Amino acid sequence: MTGRTVESVFSFWNWLFMVNGGKIPWNGRGKHMQEVDYYLRKLYEDATNKKLINKRRMVLELQQMLGSFPQSRRSGLVQMEEPVYFDDYRRERIKFNTTKGLFCSMYVLTPNSSFADSKFSPVLALHGHGKGSKEAVGMINEATAHRDFGLDLVKKGFKVFVPEIVGFGERMLEEDLTSGKRNSCYSLAVHLLMSGKTLAGLRVYEARCAIDIIEKYEDVNRDQLGVVGFSGGGLIAALLSILDRRVEATVLSGFANTYKGSILNSPHCIDNYIPQLLKLGELPSLIGLICPRPLFIESGDKDTVFPGTRLEKPSNILSPSIGNLSACFPLGRISLKESMRYTVRQHLNG
Repeated sequence: MTGRTVESVFSFWNWLFMVNGGKIPWNGRGKHMQEVDYYLRKLYEDATNKKLINKRRMVLELQQMLGSFPQSRRSGLVQMEEPVYFDDYRRERIKFNTTKGLFCSMYVLTPNSSFADSKFSPVLALHGHGKGSKEAVGMINEATAHRDFGLDLVKKGFKVFVPEIVGFGERMLEEDLTSGKRNSCYSLAVHLLMSGKTLAGLRVYEARCAIDIIEKYEDVNRDQLGVVGFSGGGLIAALLSILDRRVEATVLSGFANTYKGSILNSPHCIDNYIPQLLKLGELPSLIGLICPRPLFIESGDKDTVFPGTRLEKPSNILSPSIGNLSACFPLGRISLKESMRYTVRQHLNG
């Protein structure tokens, strides 16, 4: 080793010794921690320790991190398919413009006349990774993690709106469709990131456009809007509920966790990553911005993507910041053999 190299190594360990309070960190296996491991640990700790207390500022910074999307001049909607009638409900499909030439298709499920004594409570149902919105409305002839949760909701009397989230189903890039890829998350995300935007931001923006469309329906009660997000749809639902006060109740299924226990712990889809998001604190702190509006969280004990075993930690983090936890954050747990499965409960009725 040259004299300069020795000096550099000595300087690093001297610095490490000082920033660690005079102790060289250990890795838990009786050895000194690798400097790269220590660097990442400190990076996470430094970012999450700088918590913003002002909730209004947190919301504004979150909006900036997601990126801005120009509003479309076209605000109308087009019916794409004739209604299909079933015993309990009817299914329609509409299409509406969101931003710069993008059109979002959305299934609309309406209960039959037995529920029509008053206006319906609308629910925006956001699917996760898979074959798109069809997995939520009973149009896939195979078992899926979504378990047709949109049908469960409409049979309980809700008017359900299930948009095709960009990057899935029929809203994939042509190259990805022809090559047999499952989604277009990677290509969409990297192009948006290089343009100062995020895929999560685009999806949240389109969800807000969907709410604009929902409010045009005369048979819905605008003051009773709920949103249900499953897995990746949970990310969109959480961010949507934080940014849009029109959402009165939120259900997050197969998503709520900590960043450290999920997307920073194992490889996840790139659509989960938003630059600088850790500046706002850990995920529970972010989800806490939804309160005091009703919020229900559901997790699978055997979920390896967003592990249910980590779910108790978010409640511990949230509790001191929002006071009466039980009034805002009813914590649901489900024990399943499968990794992630959605089960509808009555939480939107509360």
